[in-house]
Amino acid sequence: MFSRDRCSLDLKEVDAVDSSRFRTLALAFVALTLVATAACDDEETTGVPEDPPEFTNADGINGGTMYDKFWTPETGWNQSDPNLQTFSDFADFFRCKQCHAWDRLGTAASYIGRAPRTTRPNVSSLDLKQATAGMTPQELFDALWSPTADRRLVTADLSTYDPVSNPTVGDQMPDLSDIMTEAQVWDLVKFLKEEANDTDLLYDYTTTGTYPTGSITYSNIGAGGNATNGDEIYADNCAACHGADGRAFLVDGEFTIGSFLRAKPYEVQHKVKFGQPGTAMGSLVTDINNILDLYAALTNETNYPDPAFEASDGINGGTMYDKFWTPETGWNQNDPNLQTFNDFPNFFRCKQCHAWDRLGNAASYIGRAPSTTRPNVASLNLKAATEAMSEQELFDALWTSTGRRSVTADLSTYDPATNSTVGDQMPDLSEIMTEEQVWDLVKFLKEEAIDTDLLYDYTTTGTYPTGSITYSNIGAGGNAASGDAIYAANCAACHGADGTGIVVDGSFSVGSFLRAKPYEVQHKVKFGQPGTAMGSLVTDVSDVLDLYAALTNESNYPNPNFGAADGINGGTMYDKFWTPETGWDQSDPNLATFNNFSNFFRCKQCHAWDRLGNAASYIGRAPSTTRPNVASLDLKAATEAMSQQELFDALWTSTGRRSVSADLSTYDPATNSTVGDQMPDLSEIMTEEQVWDLVRFLKEEAIDTDLLYDYTTTGTYPTGSITYSNIGAGGNVSNGDAIYAANCAVCHGADGTAFLVDGSFTVGSFLRAKPYEVQHKVKFGQPGTAMGSLVTDVNDILDLYLALFNAINYPDPGP
Repeated sequence: MFSRDRCSLDLKEVDAVDSSRFRTLALAFVALTLVATAACDDEETTGVPEDPPEFTNADGINGGTMYDKFWTPETGWNQSDPNLQTFSDFADFFRCKQCHAWDRLGTAASYIGRAPRTTRPNVSSLDLKQATAGMTPQELFDALWSPTADRRLVTADLSTYDPVSNPTVGDQMPDLSDIMTEAQVWDLVKFLKEEANDTDLLYDYTTTGTYPTGSITYSNIGAGGNATNGDEIYADNCAACHGADGRAFLVDGEFTIGSFLRAKPYEVQHKVKFGQPGTAMGSLVTDINNILDLYAALTNETNYPDPAFEASDGINGGTMYDKFWTPETGWNQNDPNLQTFNDFPNFFRCKQCHAWDRLGNAASYIGRAPSTTRPNVASLNLKAATEAMSEQELFDALWTSTGRRSVTADLSTYDPATNSTVGDQMPDLSEIMTEEQVWDLVKFLKEEAIDTDLLYDYTTTGTYPTGSITYSNIGAGGNAASGDAIYAANCAACHGADGTGIVVDGSFSVGSFLRAKPYEVQHKVKFGQPGTAMGSLVTDVSDVLDLYAALTNESNYPNPNFGAADGINGGTMYDKFWTPETGWDQSDPNLATFNNFSNFFRCKQCHAWDRLGNAASYIGRAPSTTRPNVASLDLKAATEAMSQQELFDALWTSTGRRSVSADLSTYDPATNSTVGDQMPDLSEIMTEEQVWDLVRFLKEEAIDTDLLYDYTTTGTYPTGSITYSNIGAGGNVSNGDAIYAANCAVCHGADGTAFLVDGSFTVGSFLRAKPYEVQHKVKFGQPGTAMGSLVTDVNDILDLYLALFNAINYPDPGP
């Protein structure tokens, strides 16, 4: 390791010169005095030779610009020069700074890691700063001007340069006498002898390794400078173009002024003194003391921050892509637009229009058709578009208001068929976000978004919005063992060891979610799930691939019980679980018990068809020796308050439950009701899959009878009564008649009188007397008959109710 410390001369305080340097200057003064004395004694003695007039008259500032790029118009170079195309085509073979570096120290400092390639030669090992210091102006001119054998002619073929196999000619210094005038070379001499900045006065550095693989670290940048004066220098010379904080535009495509100085202090010193060829920036600050002050100022990251892109948070941007207004992004929860975002979320979530894979309607969202609550998916391939843009171009594209939808736009009238234009527009982000938030999105799109092509293959059929997609090779190439370890460390605590601990999206285990939606899992594991405790978990794409490889294993990460459950079958089981229609084993040894004491095992007996227990339809259904009391539990409310797993656990437990072997023959509601009124032990008589069917029925398929009729109760259980009103109110009679004709008439007759239901009802009178039961029968069927599930949509059932309420079309039984 090599460390180079700054020269100890303090540029501000003359009296701080160290004693050794003072002694040197004193000796020099004595020597000069002796020479002067000798000259007085001998008039023949000539003094120190004066500098050549060509040097005196040369322009060192212009020479500094030439050191950067001699053929630029700023140096006065003849733009009709026949060699101009060669200079431009092979620029790094002619720029002095390429071989000698901005600090003139060659391979020993700032350019220690600037390896050659076919378009640029090796950096010179010559310390040009030291070499030129030991030469007179004439000697330096001669060294630059001499057309020696080791100089490269302008006609040399540089197209074949290769730093490994063919470096010799390309690494030679060009023959300046072949391409420049003497006056131009004298400008370079003047620069090297008088105008070049000594970078040792501006910063310290430490190098590690050697050229071309070494590295350099800078420290004490601007130390000893006056930052206040530097701020003034910046304001006077730089702010008009670069902005007050240096962020008006990016330097070299990626730097602010501050970050450029902090990353490349060796280059800034040259640019501020000699300008930037090809721009309006000429020589600005020439005094080394002022440059030092400017350096001192620009090291302040608060006043001269890094670029917005560099300072932005791509992980936060990924969360914003999902749902930007969630508290997890730091969004102001007092934002006046929050209600709009929540009322119309799909019109503001980036993922809705561009999909989780950023491929728009061409891949994962090819079949995600619009509805009145969500706009069309964009046809733009956002992945390709953002790759083709610079960071600033992408920011500008996101920040513009042109062709964008205002947050005040009326989205309540959106219809993809008749009124989609405004709703399908991108929202005006400049109206609802800060620049910093948009930069977070930019960083996500440019750096943090995962390329899903690395995680799986896919095949699409058809086109948006009716197309479909099939996934294959999910996690191919990943390490499943590593993925298992990643899952255990990051996911198992919440999702369980096999991914079935909680249900994802209402119906998935972690494994089945991955296998069904590999396009979404990648985003969730890297950027988190808004509204939950799940934040960013796995950020490296290789680790995500390993996780994918692991989760494809259905044995280790099975489908969820709930997701695989059959809620329609569960509804039939709620009526009579041991009927053949549910697939029940008719050799079950308990079958006789179920049949002999059926009301003690039918869920509907204790909880009623409407799941409201003894508070509504069953308020007057008194117990007898053949049927237990109706439960006081509101099963509808209870199940809504439970998670799927909690409900399963509540049904599966043996605690406080009645064994199938209990003696029910002695049940008496007045004298011996305790055991008979208990819920049977389902874990003793059912499989887990059967209980999951019941869970799915209760959580998803059971009908809310409040949507079908109103009711009024009088008294209390078991002697109370109930009156029904507004049966089918709000339904469509014509549609109800059509539903009846298509599903019921073939058995019950066109008017519902073909045979009596329950021995005394027509279909119409049954509905009017027992609206609480009909809803269950039409959706889940009638065990022991050919009537299976007929009408599943609650709106269609409402229409059927309104039709059947008409006693003229669907009359009571005849005399």
